[in-house]
Amino acid sequence: MMLRSKWDMTKMRVIAGFVSMLFALTSSMAIAQNSNDEDENNEEEGHELGTVVVVGGRVEQSIEDVAGSISVMSSDDIEGEMVTNMSQLFRYEPGIEVTGSNGTAQNFVVRGMGADRVMMVKDGMRMNEGYGAAGINDVVGRGFIDMDTVKQVEVAKGAASSLYGADAMGGIVAFQTKDAADLLGTGSGLDFYFSANGGFDGRSDEASAGALTAFRTGRWETLVSYKGRKGHETQNFQKTRDKMDVDSNSVLAKTDYIIDENKKLVFSIDYYLQKVKRPDDGRDKGDYLGLPGWKINEDSSSNEKKNNSYTARYLDRDTGWAFTDSLDVTAYLNKTDQTDEFLLNHDTPLPMGPGGSRINRKEGLFSQETWGVSLSAGKQFGQEYTHQLSYGFDWDSTDTYRPQREIRESSEGVVEMDDLTAPFPKNTTDRFGIYLQDTIQLSDKWSVIPGLRYDYYKMDPKADDGYDSANPGGEFAPSKISDSNLSWRIGTTYDFTDNFSAFVQYSQGFKVPPYDLAYFYFEHEAFCDGSQDTCYRDRIIPADDLVPEESESFEVGIRGHFGMLSYQLSGYRSEYDNFIQIAHVETIEDSSMGRPMLTDVSQYQNIDSAQISGMEFSLSHPLGNSMSMFLNGEWMDSKDKTTGEQLSSIQPFNGTLGVDYFHGNFSMDAMLKWADSMTKTPDDTFTTGSYTTLDVFARYDFNDHFKINGGILNLLDKEFIRYTRVAGIPYDADRDMVPFTDPGRTFSVSLKYIF
Repeated sequence: MMLRSKWDMTKMRVIAGFVSMLFALTSSMAIAQNSNDEDENNEEEGHELGTVVVVGGRVEQSIEDVAGSISVMSSDDIEGEMVTNMSQLFRYEPGIEVTGSNGTAQNFVVRGMGADRVMMVKDGMRMNEGYGAAGINDVVGRGFIDMDTVKQVEVAKGAASSLYGADAMGGIVAFQTKDAADLLGTGSGLDFYFSANGGFDGRSDEASAGALTAFRTGRWETLVSYKGRKGHETQNFQKTRDKMDVDSNSVLAKTDYIIDENKKLVFSIDYYLQKVKRPDDGRDKGDYLGLPGWKINEDSSSNEKKNNSYTARYLDRDTGWAFTDSLDVTAYLNKTDQTDEFLLNHDTPLPMGPGGSRINRKEGLFSQETWGVSLSAGKQFGQEYTHQLSYGFDWDSTDTYRPQREIRESSEGVVEMDDLTAPFPKNTTDRFGIYLQDTIQLSDKWSVIPGLRYDYYKMDPKADDGYDSANPGGEFAPSKISDSNLSWRIGTTYDFTDNFSAFVQYSQGFKVPPYDLAYFYFEHEAFCDGSQDTCYRDRIIPADDLVPEESESFEVGIRGHFGMLSYQLSGYRSEYDNFIQIAHVETIEDSSMGRPMLTDVSQYQNIDSAQISGMEFSLSHPLGNSMSMFLNGEWMDSKDKTTGEQLSSIQPFNGTLGVDYFHGNFSMDAMLKWADSMTKTPDDTFTTGSYTTLDVFARYDFNDHFKINGGILNLLDKEFIRYTRVAGIPYDADRDMVPFTDPGRTFSVSLKYIF
């Protein structure tokens, strides 16, 4: 079992100083608050947020009782902000970025940690992992889910392995899908609901149509949702990007069997399919490799993403048992497949070629299947000091496969090459974890939340034809990797007054070594430099001695209300160890075809450590009876402890100023998003300039049946580049930056009719 390194005394002095300073500040503010409490009682009654979350303790609790920062988007937020795919979530929230765009790989980045270092769950089920170069998931994204099926998305910022185990190194993203009861209500007498909807998103010229129905029959409550979308990849400012066709269909079928008012069984099937096709533009590209007469006849590509998930769930809010008050048991199967195909057809004229034309086709598959069971239970007990226990276990087994095939054939159908390879062998990753967290209420003002979790994992690679082909002679036989980990957290909240509190949290996280990096084998074809009469080759070899990446997060913050002003301020610092990076191992001197051959051998190793620190703030205030405003922002800093440089995953100083107007059946939101110039980047990589952009949304309910939402994105038609789009890309003064820009002014609209 791995033991965590303790923070040194310097860090502890800094932390102690920061905490002392914060509590000195909070105490003085509390005194000021107390002097105003009696005059503000009526105002304070409207301040309770009422937002219930589960990611803070794996049991339902008010967001204001969580010792840490959590961001939430509801289905109303998703609808109001015209969110049509995952990359558009949390655009106006500090500390959260979602990479990618419509039709491309999408990944959450939470406080500078992204890809598979952030765990994603949906209705208690582990969602798919991503895949791509060096573990950045630029080939296969995550979260194949249609936004129309989502009831709520919660993001817990910072390490959370003490609750969720492996891969919750940077945070947790939890999706909840809609239930029939959300539409029918409980005890409302309504037994049937049906709505039809449609819309248009100008960012990707996407048209959509769908339907949602819910009905109650005896003890059964059933929901069925369908959504179809047809559009293109998100455009850049000058609209020069290829108009890739992006079509998707999704179906969610969910039925609840109501045992009694506290108990129910839930069965669901969630289907998602997206097809992306780049149009043939080969005839516009001239000759193949610049060879005279080798005309390109066709150059196209296609991509298909498919996800099928099946869940069976038992929920009990009042068990009546001695050892638990609430119980949530989920069994699931989640299967994800992504296929990619590239087609190139070009002439091969004599005498340099065989004549006729040649078809080059590359096919790739990423297939992942996860079976899992999770159990979460809650128990409250005690009188003088009350305890709210949260405990349970998670087990899952994930099979992953990544075959690739390259086929070359002549126009006569003669197959010249048919190579099957795989960068890593078929792999099964088994994970098991058991956890316990206790919210101890020491008084009506003070609570302490300790948590502990034990995890075990095992990776079991299996030889296959593709990997054997890429690894000739079986020089590197993959071996099993297993280990265990102990993660803990301690948090506390203190309510100085009824509307002013502070929180402090220390938590740990870890990530299982990625199977694709541990078993990765790749050899690039030799390149011979005629001027030096030398050949060169690159090779990446497996590394079966990788250990988990680890994180330690410390956060301190205050939240509350001052009059009608609501606020939250938090500061955090996270330490990351054993980062896995590519490293040069050796250079092998050999010969090939009578020439010297130099082979550079590399391997993924645990060589890097880093730290990320930052501050986040949010303010909101009503402006009379029909308006309100909010302001939020974030500041980040980082350091790669190996190189001394900044990390490419952080964001510039940025924030959002929002104004909401509501009157009767009409509401309107204006979002002014701003970002400072980004110069805290790794050496010799791209930086970005500052920008300000304005988005405006409006909604009008004609009656109880017909509703319309509209939005103007980038109203000021500003050309700008978000740093996320160019993060870590080596600087090149001659590079065309237009492809990295966001779209200009676009219009979106959605309609809903409830029958």
